[in-house]
Amino acid sequence: RTLSIGIFLCNRTNDEIFKYSDLCASYTNNSPVSRGGSIFAASSISKILNRSNLEKAFLSSLVAITKYSRDKCFLELLEKIKWSLENYKKVKNSEAKKFLGTGSSIMQTLPLSIFICLQATSFNNGVLTAANSFREDRRKEKSRMSQFGWTEQLLECVGGNTDGIGAICGCFLGGLYGLNKIPARYKKVENYSKIIKMCSRYFHN
Repeated sequence: RTLSIGIFLCNRTNDEIFKYSDLCASYTNNSPVSRGGSIFAASSISKILNRSNLEKAFLSSLVAITKYSRDKCFLELLEKIKWSLENYKKVKNSEAKKFLGTGSSIMQTLPLSIFICLQATSFNNGVLTAANSFREDRRKEKSRMSQFGWTEQLLECVGGNTDGIGAICGCFLGGLYGLNKIPARYKKVENYSKIIKMCSRYFHN
């Protein structure tokens, strides 16, 4: 939801984007890592819409948010984002999934989304790669998961958040390539025309 803040406030200052995306995230997340990651995402999409390339947008947002918190988990998230920026040209997607994880935690979802976007050759390529970041229940993983309850498994599993990773990648890559580069099959959503008209009216005003 904070990605929407970055989209709607893309012509505003960084301070405004930070303020309102933090406020938006605070309604359901009180941890510095969740709120800080949400601000990073909103900041990144706003820069992408203002014609920054992906690497520049992510790096700029990373620098801007560095002082948001000294929380241990937040600092770990920053390190994972930095790893994605430094390694997307030399590390395979399969290796990145194992290293970063593909679970529901923002600690896994956001860095992997960034990595996939940076490697993507098109909107379709990136979104499909993200959607196929599935959980792999091999014997060792099943054994490890057996110690957790259902809720904990969502956070600790090697993979599983395919919809979240796909949605984040879709937003970043959609902003980069534009509406016309998104395949028609992805535009078959309820009230599509109304959504387009509403967004066009907002931006033209």
